[in-house]
Amino acid sequence: MLKSFITLFYIFSVACYAASLDLTEELLSKSNPFLGKETRIGIMGGGAAGLSAAYYLQQNGYTNVTVLEKEERIGGKCHTVSIDGSPCDLGARFVTSCDLHVRELAKTLGHKFSDSPDAYHMSSPNKKVSDLSNYSFFQKGMNLARGAKLYSSLAFPSVGFSGVQEQNILSGTIDQFIKTQNLPLLADCIKIASEAYGYGPMAKQATPYALKLVLPELQSRLSSLSALFKRAQIDTLEEGYQGLLETMASSLCVKTGHAVTKILYEEKEDIQKEILVTTYDSLAKTDQTFHFDKLIVAVPPDHLQGLTELDSEEKDLFARIRYNDYHVTIFEPAKAIGHKTYINDINDKEPTVISQMNSKKSLCTSYRYGSLDSYALGKKPFSLSMDSIHSGLESALGKYFGTKTQAIKAHKQWDYFPHVTDKDIQEGFFERMEELQGKKNTYYVGSTLAFEWVDAVLGYSKKLVNTHFPK
Repeated sequence: MLKSFITLFYIFSVACYAASLDLTEELLSKSNPFLGKETRIGIMGGGAAGLSAAYYLQQNGYTNVTVLEKEERIGGKCHTVSIDGSPCDLGARFVTSCDLHVRELAKTLGHKFSDSPDAYHMSSPNKKVSDLSNYSFFQKGMNLARGAKLYSSLAFPSVGFSGVQEQNILSGTIDQFIKTQNLPLLADCIKIASEAYGYGPMAKQATPYALKLVLPELQSRLSSLSALFKRAQIDTLEEGYQGLLETMASSLCVKTGHAVTKILYEEKEDIQKEILVTTYDSLAKTDQTFHFDKLIVAVPPDHLQGLTELDSEEKDLFARIRYNDYHVTIFEPAKAIGHKTYINDINDKEPTVISQMNSKKSLCTSYRYGSLDSYALGKKPFSLSMDSIHSGLESALGKYFGTKTQAIKAHKQWDYFPHVTDKDIQEGFFERMEELQGKKNTYYVGSTLAFEWVDAVLGYSKKLVNTHFPK
């Protein structure tokens, strides 16, 4: 009898221990893992997502946070260069009235704004493009009434895209949505804000992405009657976006020139996984290994391919991510085109935007797609020669402004707007990505989950930090 009791007690003890290991693993790896404010947190990527995650972690009291950035500068797509003594953005540029996170940071960090010029049709340089201020009161009233009803019926997330697949009204592409909801006002807004600035043709763009751009503006317009007639407030940062992020990074531990080459998840006897991140230090010309308790991936998740062992779910999700081939060029025209922004129809031969940002200087910025055929595939690598960039720019300048380029000052190609198809969204891409948060003590922030817009990226980083790394 005693022997049987001891045997049963032993089996019970082993079972309880095994269960406790499973529970401990789940608690440490999934449910708000908390090892104290000195938790070693690594962040892969020193753009807006990674730096803001580090900044908000610092605000919440975490003291052992390291940002690893492969480039020798911080900022990612917030890339500001100095040309003829003026800061010029080769990446993110605009700050709308609805970009509350950017405006809050700018105020806190002491950065000022400049008003951006109005937008005009490139083919009709004296005709303003249609924005909300160009509609008649009746047209606005009808569109905004329908928009208000629609907005109130949508459970559209303010941060990220979790839950959008559950709403059939958001399925399909944005041009289909506009037609079925009879909202032509949105078509003009999206044409300006979305097609021209690198988010792709409306006929291909998933509805949630386009609405991410225009819903905050719609909500702002509905706040008062006078708001119906106001010009949309669009500013730029006097020191550029990179200047803002550099100020943010000044109090953080950021290691530039560190390209991640390997990520290894190492088991230890106490169950807690240690994450070993190996980088190539371009300055020291040597490998370096960092030991972390938690890892925040602040680059598109598909960048992990080839760096670490992925499970079947990760492989499937990451393989769905696509990009747009998008080019930004800063140039000096032979003749000033005027302190305006000019919008062209979407095409893959000429710029979709040409803008003279400074009233006192003729320096201009142009934006254009690579091949729209490459957009249909959405996969890297992209290729568009500088000869093609230059010839397209010359064509637009000669056709619409009677001038040509005097000098190209800077150019940057971006693998822009990491996104998935409307079908992928309906199949639960974002919900499945959210399920990965915390697994293997790894978290994801950035434009893939938030949207390719700085304020959306900041908001997502802030929410993730406050959820998984609270004060």
